Order: sequence, then structure tokens, then C-alpha cells
Amino acid sequence: MTKTKKENQSIEQSLSKLENILEELENGELELDQALQKFEEGIKLSRQCQKTLEEAETHHMMRKRKKKHN
Repeated sequence: MTKTKKENQSIEQSLSKLENILEELENGELELDQALQKFEEGIKLSRQCQKTLEEAETHHMMRKRKKKHN
């Protein structure tokens, strides 16, 4: 499996987890401490996804420039 496929799978898994967290938070049945814990987990996942997407974009742009110069 290539790095890109692994990244995509990781992003997909993280987005799925984020969706589940959102549903739990919107449900309103969590205790405050549980809700805060889920919120923090969601923020962490969101930041990881953003970082991965930024790295993929940088990698893509570098390959595009390299291809353009060849």
C-alpha cells in the first residue's frame, strides 16, 4: 500500500471518528466531562487531518513543479 493510500485511509478513518463524535455531542446525552473529552478528541483528530492534508498538498505541488521542470 502506498503512503498516499495509507494517508487516505487514515483520513477516512479520522473523518468517520469525527462524525461519530459529532453525533454523540449533538445527542446531548453525555455528561459534561465526557462531552469535553469527546470535544478534545475531535479537535485532535481535526488537527491531524488538517496536517495530513497540508502535507499531501505540499507533496503534490512539489511533484507538479518537478514534472514541469523536466
